[in-house]
Amino acid sequence: VQDLVGGRPCQRQHRRCVGYVLDLQVLNDGVLVQELDDVLLLTRAGDHQLVVAAVRHVHQVNDPAHIQVFDALGIPIFYLPSSSWEGIQESIRLTGTMLGTQEQAAAAVDSLAAHRDALIERTAAADGRPTAIFLVSHITSYSFGQGSYVLDLMRWAGLDPLMAEFDTPAPVLDDEWVLLRDPDVILGSFGGDFTPEALLENHPTWRSLSAVRNDRIINVPYELILTPGPRNVEAAWHIAQAAHPTLFADFGEAGSGKDQNGPSQN
Repeated sequence: VQDLVGGRPCQRQHRRCVGYVLDLQVLNDGVLVQELDDVLLLTRAGDHQLVVAAVRHVHQVNDPAHIQVFDALGIPIFYLPSSSWEGIQESIRLTGTMLGTQEQAAAAVDSLAAHRDALIERTAAADGRPTAIFLVSHITSYSFGQGSYVLDLMRWAGLDPLMAEFDTPAPVLDDEWVLLRDPDVILGSFGGDFTPEALLENHPTWRSLSAVRNDRIINVPYELILTPGPRNVEAAWHIAQAAHPTLFADFGEAGSGKDQNGPSQN
């Protein structure tokens, strides 16, 4: 949203209000962005104008009850598609339309597409496509199924997502299912203090997996991959550099997302 409204943060603070953590950014053009349970509440000149919320898979990221809450306040609320990468791009365009910044939104979509295509071109040179799974947590094996943007990111990164066989949007990967598929790579948003041993404490039978034996467990920053949006392209670069290090020998630290062909997207 910061890119779409054409400003940069000049003030940032955190506070707690009515049980919610609000992430506030005041932009140079007077737009206040509040993040409340994944709802973006856009305010201009002190007057609430609209709410942008996300819809992912068959359930809302944002509670549908928000509709009644904001309707009672006289604030329009828009639920934007975010299940697939196509939906995310459309959401950027729609946000630009709502804010009157269509040109910035179109430019953002084009820039993201260029960075994505540069990554696809690079990973096309990989010697095969390792099979992989993605885990939301190292405790319960929540994942993503067909049509998810996460599977798109994995393919751009030169991986073959095994979860594509699930026609449900948010499958839980059974330990036996994982053992039978024996993925070459395990991806996850495990957190900054994660160690592979923590994964094995919850899934001890996975010690025999190829990904574990070959030390191919990749921790992806949750803020890059679990929130659908522009930073997902950076997540794909992060994954690719860790999964195919020889293809990125001319790059800096794997997963930094700051190299000339894969700059960070905010």
